[in-house]
Amino acid sequence: MNKIDIWTPDLPFAILAHDKNGVIGFGDHMPYLPREDLRTDNEYLWSVLTNPDQEVSIVGGSNTLLPMLGVIPPAVHDVIVVTRHPERVALSNQTNDKRIRTALDPVAAIEMSLASGRVPAIFGGASIYNSEAVRSRLFYVLSTEIDTAFENTANEPVKRFDRLPTSDWEVKSSQPMPRGAHDKFDARFVVRQRVAAA
Repeated sequence: MNKIDIWTPDLPFAILAHDKNGVIGFGDHMPYLPREDLRTDNEYLWSVLTNPDQEVSIVGGSNTLLPMLGVIPPAVHDVIVVTRHPERVALSNQTNDKRIRTALDPVAAIEMSLASGRVPAIFGGASIYNSEAVRSRLFYVLSTEIDTAFENTANEPVKRFDRLPTSDWEVKSSQPMPRGAHDKFDARFVVRQRVAAA
């Protein structure tokens, strides 16, 4: 299996996976779970987020991060859950993981991350990814772009990553992702960079 180049930004970034239509989820679940080829995606995901040379803060909403609290690797130093109900985070954090913090809104979470000397990595969900207040603070977007259109078989609410305007963003790199024996879809690892102001 060929490897792709992995790089952790030193400025605020978003990281996500979506289909060819920008769909990242239906209801409260991701349509590509539990599919075996996500293991390949995870390898690169955690490589970005656990780079020993660049500490990051994972920033995301409670619906996104709370189900993941038990699987976030120890090498991730900081997790900021955006929520107006911090008591729910305390109940979910049954192991009393000291890395878990809360913020009332995503902009506050970004500022908390920067104040701690880390780079904020926006991890979802859709309302945070698509927030103009958040996007205006990002310099990079790292996407696993899955070459399929997911079917909304249960007719659940569609959660989508809104397309980035080409006037403000350019593709820095685009690499085909290695496909394992059980992978169902082709995918590319695409890095977009904010266009510098003239």
